[in-house]
Amino acid sequence: LPRSARWYDWFSGQPREDDDDQVGWVTLSTPIPAVNGSLRVLPVHVKGGVILTLQALQGALNTAQQSSKPYQILVALNASYGAFGSVVFDDGISVDSISNEKYDRIEFVMQMNSTSD
Repeated sequence: LPRSARWYDWFSGQPREDDDDQVGWVTLSTPIPAVNGSLRVLPVHVKGGVILTLQALQGALNTAQQSSKPYQILVALNASYGAFGSVVFDDGISVDSISNEKYDRIEFVMQMNSTSD
């Protein structure tokens, strides 16, 4: 992972605590997924400065089923306490939705002006 960015652990949501050196790379150990029958989780990280759109599909097999599921957004702030993201929705049926402009695009912007303890 590049040290010049803030990184968050996907599972805990906690920022990575690395030294203050903003140059170079952070090397992570990536365990083998299963050792002696015990399950190990590979590290997954989210880069600060992004807003991700998430949706738990839980059994949705087609566009009609998926469209009724709620969405969540995940905000991972960068070192300046800001983030940006976007999501595009189409009807899931039309051909060439983007080129035919049959879609909706939503942009998310987060910027904190001050912080307090």
